Amino acid sequence: AVQLECWRAFTNGQKEEAIRLLPFVVNPHKLKDGKNWTILHWACRNGWMEIVFKLMVNEYQFDPMCKSDAGNTPLHVACHHKRNLSIIQYLIKECQCDPMIKNNE
Repeated sequence: AVQLECWRAFTNGQKEEAIRLLPFVVNPHKLKDGKNWTILHWACRNGWMEIVFKLMVNEYQFDPMCKSDAGNTPLHVACHHKRNLSIIQYLIKECQCDPMIKNNE
C-alpha cells in the first residue's frame, strides 16, 4: 500500500519518492516504526528541510515535540545526525522546540 511505500522512502533516504507519495498517505502521523519514530524523525535524520517544513505546517501539523520510545524528539535526531543546521534552527526558533529537553538516556 502507499503508506508502506512512503514509509520505505523516508527510511531509505529516497527524498523524491517521499515527496511524491506523501500527499497520498492517509493519517501520516500514524506512520511509525518499532521505536516509535515518525516520518518527521526520519525527515530530520535525512536532513530534508523542505519536508520538515511541510510536515510542520498546512494539513500535516506534526507535533515537533513528539518522542520516540527512547524519548528522542525530532530535534534530538537532527542534532545527533548533524545533517542540516537549518532544521535545528527552524525547530528551535519557529517551532519552539525545547533544546534542553532530555531523552531517556
